Amino acid sequence: MLELTDRQQEVLDFIGDFTRSNGYPPTMREIAAQFGFSSTNAAASHVKALEKKGVIRRDQRRSRGLVVCDEPIATPSNLINFHLPEEPVRVPVLGRVAAGQPLLAEAQAEETLLVDPFFTQGRRDDVFSLVISGESMIEAGIHDGDYDFVRAAQTARSGDMVIAMIDGDTTCKYYYPEAGSIRLQPANSTMAPIIWYADQGREFTILGIVIGVYRRV
Repeated sequence: MLELTDRQQEVLDFIGDFTRSNGYPPTMREIAAQFGFSSTNAAASHVKALEKKGVIRRDQRRSRGLVVCDEPIATPSNLINFHLPEEPVRVPVLGRVAAGQPLLAEAQAEETLLVDPFFTQGRRDDVFSLVISGESMIEAGIHDGDYDFVRAAQTARSGDMVIAMIDGDTTCKYYYPEAGSIRLQPANSTMAPIIWYADQGREFTILGIVIGVYRRV
């Protein structure tokens, strides 16, 4: 058995405790913060020493790729081989859909949601969230107060559920381009569609395509 220094044991214990508590291992920055290291280089040095002694291994495919081994011997047969949960996606919430132009910049986010990649179809970039106001999409399972996850885009295919803006007002609807017009169809049989005509001088913009929905209970 390879002996660890006191500090190496502390770092190893922290990695294990952090992983069990959060479902994913810490980053070098989080290790440095825990032990008051002045830079991530010190954390990386301890991690490298632990790796050489066979008590951890690194999964190079992940940004959080530290895996604690079940035995402190540097042999492949003693490595724990399991699939770590994916790191949550950070999704900025940029406002409500009903009215007003959302500021499509993370710095303007009202809050940030940490969600499983399942809710964003595995996407980590160009994804934002808007809070639904009203019941125009209730028959699509989207209720007042739900969070729509949106892939930023300026174009869409017919039938896509989009976040669109008409003269500064935003709306969530199904998108149907037609001859000389665009029909924004609600998923509520009691509501009429919004029709935008190209020759009426109103501005029309697609902000993104809805790829997921999140509801707090």
